[in-house]
Amino acid sequence: MSTEKLTRRVGISSSVPPQLTPERRQRATGLLRVLVDRREFGSLVALLLTCTIFSLRSPYFLTIDEFTNVSLLTAEYGIIAIGVTLLMVAGEFDLTVGAVFALAPWIAGSLYVSHHWPMGLALAAGISAAVGIGVLNGVLTVCLELPSFIVTLGMLFFWQGMLIGVTGGYPVSLAGNRPELLRLMGGPLFGGRLFAPVIWYLAILGIAAYVLERTSWGNWIHASGSNAAASRAMGVPVARVKIVGFVISALLAGVTGVLIFGYQGSAAAAQGEDFELYAIVAAVVGGTSLFGGEGTVIGSFIGASIIASASSGLVLVGAPPAWYTAFTGFVLIAAVIVNLRIDRAKLRSSLLGNR
Repeated sequence: MSTEKLTRRVGISSSVPPQLTPERRQRATGLLRVLVDRREFGSLVALLLTCTIFSLRSPYFLTIDEFTNVSLLTAEYGIIAIGVTLLMVAGEFDLTVGAVFALAPWIAGSLYVSHHWPMGLALAAGISAAVGIGVLNGVLTVCLELPSFIVTLGMLFFWQGMLIGVTGGYPVSLAGNRPELLRLMGGPLFGGRLFAPVIWYLAILGIAAYVLERTSWGNWIHASGSNAAASRAMGVPVARVKIVGFVISALLAGVTGVLIFGYQGSAAAAQGEDFELYAIVAAVVGGTSLFGGEGTVIGSFIGASIIASASSGLVLVGAPPAWYTAFTGFVLIAAVIVNLRIDRAKLRSSLLGNR
């Protein structure tokens, strides 16, 4: 029996795979270049390395239960990071998000428990307070032309001090009496394998990514952070873009606090401590420029995933809590170095291309 008949009978092809043509090679090279040029590429590699290291160190890292914990923590950091990212792309900072994260659910819980407000109305009051703080931050920064870093740092201290002073540090708790509305916002799904804040996070992430990448408002955000004066001269409403950015940042921080309130059933003044720093770290690790004009919320999603994975993984391997802080600092500095090198390489490439 000939070789051709034998291969046909057993179903094995005797043909030699076609060689990679120059067109296919060029297309593959172009696709790889586009992937590497994305600001999220470095953070994605870092996430894969982080997950690989912890999965090798602990057999419990790649389990359903651990995925549930990491996804919830990613949502907690990530929703706040979305607002911070949008504002950083516009060229401003918001350090009040940690205080707003604690303030909004505390207002809602107090109105519901102590004053017997309907839960829907109490939640609306808490989120409205968050929006009010965002408006105040935006007006002080834009209208008075003050540095946003200083304005929001001062407001962070103010609201944290006010909240601790009013509450005395004591949390407000629902004591098991959790309304259905809160279950929809923070309760378990799929038999406890997932929690509602993760679904909310994915929805908000999709909307924010579309707005930033596909709409004229997203172009205005990038333009406002790249060159505010030139953008203003071209008709971009820079002041409005930045004030709205402060409002969105505070709003998402308040919404995150309410979602976690629905999950925990309690709210405390200290629960948002250092969240403003973790949100900025997530944004920067995801490729957002500290100087404005560059950044994506998908990158912030990856950055938040790195922080959450490290937090969970270090616990599993028995590392002291201080190592988590050290890891966060190391990742932040490494991300800034990588992003600066990418920006310089792009600038050098564009200059050479114009010659």
